[in-house]
Amino acid sequence: MIERVFGQCVMKQGSTVIIDVNGVGYGVEVTDATAAQLHEDTAALLWIYTHVREDSLRLFGFPELSERQLFSQLLSVSGVGPKVAMAILATISASDLVRAVEEDDASILEEVPGIGPRQSKKIILELKPKVAKISAFCLTQQTGKTRSPATAPLFDARSSRLAADTIRDLRSALENFGYKDKEIQPIVRKLERDPPATDLATLLKSALADLASASPSAIGRGEELF
Repeated sequence: MIERVFGQCVMKQGSTVIIDVNGVGYGVEVTDATAAQLHEDTAALLWIYTHVREDSLRLFGFPELSERQLFSQLLSVSGVGPKVAMAILATISASDLVRAVEEDDASILEEVPGIGPRQSKKIILELKPKVAKISAFCLTQQTGKTRSPATAPLFDARSSRLAADTIRDLRSALENFGYKDKEIQPIVRKLERDPPATDLATLLKSALADLASASPSAIGRGEELF
């Protein structure tokens, strides 16, 4: 099972992006908002939902784990397939969806292209028993604020520190480039104290630049991703 991919975005074709991971290109379907955040020849990290049928295998990618989990919950609703679930995530923020379920407000789902009053009520009804789990996915988002999960920050504003999962992903990426823990540790501490940005791609670029400055022999490692 593919849980996530980290590599270079080499091509964008509509709602599909091609992520090169160690020479293997993965075609991943994403929302328009996520596609807009990804740029060719730059690093990309996506959480993957693998949708398997007898005649097909499709990969759906999300910048946040919570968004992937919400996608999975939507697919558990009868009559909701990947196309409809992706359309919902592209149109409605996770927090707004939770509020709609809690308040039995089916009208918000009617904003989604292809969803009418009857289907919107059915979706709200079937998500009702799962609203607590969906709410847990959205704890890091501001309730009621209309914002796509794709734009949720990788930054813990409450503590003014980089989120733990961001640090973990950064360490993993640097290890993939061949750096040792003794090289990585001081760079990560520096970025935790004074992060130049909140997204993984920018943090990785900054870390690689610092590592190259500290060790001239490291120059060139990772440059092809940026």
